[in-house]
Amino acid sequence: MTPRWENVSEPPDDKGVSYIDAVLTPNRSLTGGAFIKVLCVFSGMNLVIAGYWAMRGAWPVLAFLALDVMLFALAFYLNYRAARGFERVRVGAGIMQVTRQTSHGPARHWVVNPAWVRVEDREDVVRIAAGDRAMLVGAFLSPPERSDLANALRDAIARARP
Repeated sequence: MTPRWENVSEPPDDKGVSYIDAVLTPNRSLTGGAFIKVLCVFSGMNLVIAGYWAMRGAWPVLAFLALDVMLFALAFYLNYRAARGFERVRVGAGIMQVTRQTSHGPARHWVVNPAWVRVEDREDVVRIAAGDRAMLVGAFLSPPERSDLANALRDAIARARP
């Protein structure tokens, strides 16, 4: 394996020793059931406001409030769709693999020999460099989580090196 990241079409087999296998997902603090409750409260408030203005003869306000509820629901739909994406970082004996799955499109896989890897904990992301290329992972993690991930990766890489 070369000292550079290689883009591969299929992930390598997960057989063998794994020093770290981290699946990173964006945090979504609002569950589906809680979202339904928030949407009902938001819609109820808009319905009360729409009723008030309809009784005063301002019928066009109804259309704007209906649009308001639809855009609110659309924003949450797009947010939940984006939450289906993830990053997986796996360090095994002689191989490091990063898989990135977005909410749309196929997963992409990169591999490199851990002997050539450097891990940097930056303010906004964990940078995993090898050769002249680098992978950026964990941009959606909090600073303490990024720091923990960087330390765990350094430890796993140290154990994976021959």
